[in-house]
Amino acid sequence: MEPGFRGYSDLESTDQRVRVVQFYNTTPATDPDSFTAEEVGAILIGTGSQIKIKGKLAVTRPTNDLSWDAGSTERIKWTKNGDIHAVNVYYSPLEIFSENSGTGYKINTTAVNVADGCEPGCKDGSDYFFDWNIVGATPLTAGYAGRIRVKAVDPGSQATVIGAQNPGHIEVKGSLTMDAPTGSGVALRYGGPVYKIRWTPYGAIQTVKLHYSTNGGAAGGGTYPDPDNLLWTGSATDGQIGCSPSPCYQWTIPDKIGNQVRVRIMDVNNSIVKAESSQNVEIYGSLILDKPDGTVTHVFVGDPYDVKWTPTGTYGTAGYCPLVEFHYDTSGAAGSEIPELRRQCPRRRAIPRAVFRDVFLGSSRSYWRCGKVPRSCEGLSDGSGGDDGRYVQDRREDHAGHEPRERCDMECR
Repeated sequence: MEPGFRGYSDLESTDQRVRVVQFYNTTPATDPDSFTAEEVGAILIGTGSQIKIKGKLAVTRPTNDLSWDAGSTERIKWTKNGDIHAVNVYYSPLEIFSENSGTGYKINTTAVNVADGCEPGCKDGSDYFFDWNIVGATPLTAGYAGRIRVKAVDPGSQATVIGAQNPGHIEVKGSLTMDAPTGSGVALRYGGPVYKIRWTPYGAIQTVKLHYSTNGGAAGGGTYPDPDNLLWTGSATDGQIGCSPSPCYQWTIPDKIGNQVRVRIMDVNNSIVKAESSQNVEIYGSLILDKPDGTVTHVFVGDPYDVKWTPTGTYGTAGYCPLVEFHYDTSGAAGSEIPELRRQCPRRRAIPRAVFRDVFLGSSRSYWRCGKVPRSCEGLSDGSGGDDGRYVQDRREDHAGHEPRERCDMECR
């Protein structure tokens, strides 16, 4: 068309016709701007039918890839050209806009009047907008898979005018909160009672996975091996069948002795949505006292006696070697403490079966008997048998001239 041709994008009517007519100048020498229409050679387009003049819609937000959270409010923007008064706004988590199949649906309750919101002014080329409150029941996307579109509804002649998000997709995701285990001081016993893992989902999350880590989890630079450390896969809202209050999962504590354990929950459809325990959890073993047992009725003062035990659980986690304590009580209540601590790791000589030599515990003295007396222990006695290798030290005071009991005791073993 020649410059100055009038555009019809602002016309609403559906009964427009187009006619192309030839013009010529009959007096070019005296009046060069005077033209006369040559009706005889008119070319008519659309004779006997209607030509619809359509407006135009274009989504300006979101574009590219944006991630939105259930529970948030996000502004959707578009521009228009033409006499469009109101639109509906649609969202699809699968990019397919088919209202009959349920894959795309209207997110505004009433038609959005374009005059109700526009930036900076209500005119063609402005950004019109709708603030979308993404409620918890909103269907979620599997990553960046959703899209937005706007569709004209007023006037009715513009009902086929659509503006779709392009380029990019949106992600609409829920959230997860780990309720237990959380905080410091959580210690679980291998072979002990089950532990109830609890979480809170928000949004329409369908399925979750539970994993555990033995090397500090994501916060500690560790890992959650799958499937080796997979605990469970199931409903995000119902949890494990039989576990209450839901959602929760009853964890049978594994033989993973250590103090760098963490638990993580993750949305199966979106690996970005996850939560883990806020602090490390400890898994510890238990002890079985093998000797003395029920068959032992007495021991003799001065004779060696082996105290033996069996630890349950596999020890060997780097940096984790718990100590065991020996306790005794002459009344049978096992209330007093012997100052003996043993490492519980199998790489130590005292594990898995350690020996506590020749214990006779009176009211004030403790005796340690050595099969062979080392030089550093010879002559160390308060009159109770230094030559035979028995070293005696009063618990209530350190006799002058005596070496510390720990040194002699360690060398006697």
